[in-house]
Amino acid sequence: MKTITMKLVVGTIFTLISGLVQADDVRVDEAYRLASDGIIKPFDGLNQTALEARRGRIMDTELENNRGNYVYKVTILDSKGQEWEIKVDAVTGKLIEEEKES
Repeated sequence: MKTITMKLVVGTIFTLISGLVQADDVRVDEAYRLASDGIIKPFDGLNQTALEARRGRIMDTELENNRGNYVYKVTILDSKGQEWEIKVDAVTGKLIEEEKES
């Protein structure tokens, strides 16, 4: 009984935490407004930061708003055919994370 209760508590905590870290995708028109208003860096600069982290071809881009923190996600296909997800802080233009897709 104690084990079942503990599993339920842990499962509930994970569910609550995952709901807190969800980011919302920013619509294209809103993303362009943010860039033109200077709230986030221009997209060509963000793409360049991602390509400096991992050389290849940009396959997809996405801007997310995580509680006011704008993260630009870039999927890059490298010369070996491997996909990488690069995350760039859209406000500062600094690299956040580089992760190989499985």
